[in-house]
Amino acid sequence: MDNSEEYVLQVFRGAQVMLEGSLMPEHVVKLLKLGEKFAQTSDIQTEAACLKRIEGFSKAGIAFEWLLARAKYDAEFTLEQFDADVNLLFEELYAGFKSESHEPIEWEKTMIQEVAVALPEPDWNKGNSGHAHSVKAPGDVHEAGSPSFTDLLDHPMLLTVRRFADSASAFNLKPAAERATSLAVLKMMAKSVIDMARPQNKVVVSGAFQGIATLIESIERKGVAREANTEQTIIELGQILSAALQDMASGMRYISEITKFITEHKEPGSK
Repeated sequence: MDNSEEYVLQVFRGAQVMLEGSLMPEHVVKLLKLGEKFAQTSDIQTEAACLKRIEGFSKAGIAFEWLLARAKYDAEFTLEQFDADVNLLFEELYAGFKSESHEPIEWEKTMIQEVAVALPEPDWNKGNSGHAHSVKAPGDVHEAGSPSFTDLLDHPMLLTVRRFADSASAFNLKPAAERATSLAVLKMMAKSVIDMARPQNKVVVSGAFQGIATLIESIERKGVAREANTEQTIIELGQILSAALQDMASGMRYISEITKFITEHKEPGSK
């Protein structure tokens, strides 16, 4: 396993410990079987893709895929982030076990069936060039069953993200003297999204916008608000968010793209 897969496996183990104390005995047995599959596999990505095709566990599978994608793009794992990731998997797996029927889950049989239909694994890297138009169009088989970006937001968050996307996309229209003020407003909107997402345990949303807020703070700290590289960075960020809001699927793909974009632009004005 590479470092990203090992990290996700450690996150799963943390969630598994929490789940063993929260689930009914019959569900713990099923959890242990799932744990064995992830421990023995040489390809967590494939197992995650299969997991999301099992009734009740689609969000858990998507969470695995998102964690793998983010871990590949950002190897800076903090204890706070690890705890948040453990809680994310715990919540999604717990919901899956609570929603499934009383019929036994045949992990092995289900996994084989899903591979047999040749459903392509989600490709988190393809098309992530930093430009909104590079992302796959709705209806692509890779995105079957994937929630949209707007599905991850409630209405107040949606309005705030839409304002952020519009303002960021038009950042080049702001006079140079107003750039610093515009960035401060964008940072305020990003932090507003974080404040709304956290009480609802929308970990992926709060994590993405925490990255956005941190990026803007870095720009402010370095005093590069008027530089051309900064202008392009903010515009591209706005384009990614605008595309995400218009797409009827691919929500986790866009979250992944945002995370990758932030990682690649940690040093604004340095290129």
